[in-house]
Amino acid sequence: MGETGMVRARTGEARLVTVVYGDVIRYSKHSLEEKKLIDDVLRSAVEAEKQRTEFLAAVDNGDGFFMVFEGDPRCAGEVALGLDALFKERMTARVRIGAHVGVTFVREDLRGGLNFTGPAVEYAQRVMAVADGGHCLVSDDLGRILREFGEWRGLISSPSLRRVKSGEAILVWQIGSPKFDQLWVGGTAREGWMLSEEPNSLGEWGLLYRLSGEYRRVVSEMENGWRVFVDGSFDDLQSAQELNLWLVETNVAIPKSVKVERKCTSRVKQAIEQGESFVLVRSPVGFGKSTLLQQGAEAAVALGHHVVILDIRRIESVVLAERDLLYREILHGLLDQLGLSTQVEWDDELGSNLNFERGVVRALEETSGRIFWAWDEAERLLFQDYADDLFGLMRSWHNRRAWERNSIWERLTIGLAYRSDASQLIKNQQQSPFNVGVLIEIPPFDMEELSALNREMGSVLIHQEELTQLLLALGGHPGLCSAALEGLARRDFTLEDIKEERIDDHSGLGRLLEALWNRLERDEVALTGWYEHEQGHEVSSGGIDRLRLLGLWFGRPESRVISTLIESFFRERGRRTQLHD
Repeated sequence: MGETGMVRARTGEARLVTVVYGDVIRYSKHSLEEKKLIDDVLRSAVEAEKQRTEFLAAVDNGDGFFMVFEGDPRCAGEVALGLDALFKERMTARVRIGAHVGVTFVREDLRGGLNFTGPAVEYAQRVMAVADGGHCLVSDDLGRILREFGEWRGLISSPSLRRVKSGEAILVWQIGSPKFDQLWVGGTAREGWMLSEEPNSLGEWGLLYRLSGEYRRVVSEMENGWRVFVDGSFDDLQSAQELNLWLVETNVAIPKSVKVERKCTSRVKQAIEQGESFVLVRSPVGFGKSTLLQQGAEAAVALGHHVVILDIRRIESVVLAERDLLYREILHGLLDQLGLSTQVEWDDELGSNLNFERGVVRALEETSGRIFWAWDEAERLLFQDYADDLFGLMRSWHNRRAWERNSIWERLTIGLAYRSDASQLIKNQQQSPFNVGVLIEIPPFDMEELSALNREMGSVLIHQEELTQLLLALGGHPGLCSAALEGLARRDFTLEDIKEERIDDHSGLGRLLEALWNRLERDEVALTGWYEHEQGHEVSSGGIDRLRLLGLWFGRPESRVISTLIESFFRERGRRTQLHD
């Protein structure tokens, strides 16, 4: 890649430019032949973009490059997406791409070519450094400019607060076709994804207030090990310690930016394609049931189905406690996401279930084609007094398929994602939807799936033997595997550290283990079962069930602690607790 610019400029001159920065992940680990192929692809791709009128310069920096553009900022966004698509098509190496708009200074390099230094280049490099090779990222400044153009609004999503090596937190946006991000949030209020490590103080969250109005409601589903729910501000949180405790109590899953086709994914897709009445996604805490349900929704979209998302975590407790309020809110979301009038007809002389069913029937009658209705975290409903009535009604929709010829219910598939023991809360199992349809249980990762996750995260581990060692240490626990690969990529620790159980408490993996321990401590039956195991006693069946639910125990009929790392970490935590007591 040459440094010659299309536009000559005076040395030392300041320019307002857009910079696209690219870098090959783990470039030094590739063979000489692979490096030559990578270099050839990079060079040809960048050369092709030099024909743009906005182009100023392309600079080769060894394992990557940066390109400088002047004028229309959309040009840089188009280049970033074009390069990303080309790299993914022509080579297996992952390329991180970041872009920023700002001021740079023109200078002459040692060979007399055009080069650039200054804030725009430096910040673009920071944005690139927090990318994972899966999506292009742009800075908050560039993202806000691009969103002023109508055609770009649908291509910008997932605002993420990410920490660079210096410790500074920067706000970046993902660009590209956010096929699922936009689909999943649904509803009338736009939402974005906010990613962050655990903050040292509430002041670090000041960047949240820079979000535009429609992004003030921010939700993150376990990216980098933490889920953060923000609605306006942190006024109800009095201290950093209180916030940290709140973060520790959240769920565990695979980062949303990582899409892994697991073996059970094909079963979900097949069930949706076949038009099953219910697709039941069941797993222990932290095994990725929400992710699998998301992949089912993506499959339904690809099949041309209508997709409606009900994320029960977003429903306020006061609404959950009142059956009629809940039914109305669910119907509002159903009708809204189908593009129908959200005016819900409610006859107080009829029962709640009949009113609810009338709303669902209306949705089916006013749409053509199939509907996939995904209910995430369905177990939250099972603790309510009306649970048997609600799920009994849903079971009746399944039954009516059998006795109503060409029934509208044949066009409805409901996906229910729930934790492993939740279905037992239904008193009358003959009226439960949890024993009809297709049940998919999510197991730990096997070697093939861990290898796929490793590839998706940029081939953090090169050798198969390393993956085998990681699988043995973590037992295939999806959350631990994801956090471990991310920590290895960031060099927070080594594979040897994992094998020797030397994990820093402040690393993402360490915080995840701490979160699992905190969850265990809050479950008296599971904690008793754990101590029975620690003392070499037979663990009660109730204890095993609870440990299995928490994702700490696996296997039937022979069962065991899922991970040697969990076992050693919990043993040490138990000792600390006893000493403290």
